[in-house]
Amino acid sequence: MNIGLAGSYNGLSKQQEDVFIRLVLKYRQKYKNITLCHGDSKGAEERLHALVMEKDLGGGIRIFPPEDEKIRAHLEREKKGPISISVERAKPHHLRYQEMVNICDAMIVFPSDRKESVDEDIWLTVRMCKVKKTPVVTVFPDGNATRWPSINSR
Repeated sequence: MNIGLAGSYNGLSKQQEDVFIRLVLKYRQKYKNITLCHGDSKGAEERLHALVMEKDLGGGIRIFPPEDEKIRAHLEREKKGPISISVERAKPHHLRYQEMVNICDAMIVFPSDRKESVDEDIWLTVRMCKVKKTPVVTVFPDGNATRWPSINSR
């Protein structure tokens, strides 16, 4: 199972980290082999990558890096432990998230606040998921999360 991750350049709150760990452990119980995919951006994606490595949360990591070196974290250099890391070719900003959404079975996103912004990549990614009908969990800084589609709408 491929699970996409997208987050704010502002990083993660402790509550978002805790929810992320619980969600990934839950996915691992259900699907033994998971690959976590992210966009190699500084901030939240950098911290999510570190958590995966520190806590051995995934079977693999697949990186979709940006062409823009100013925001790229170069997390492919973090090769520690049993987790395999693969890196796609760097692409323009929005194309890499579209590619990630296309291959993922689910997405988990970590915005810096509840206000949706047209310009923010996280919300663009959420909209891409909805068009493709890819389930998406949005984890807010206070640790509260929403799921689309909701369990009740299925």
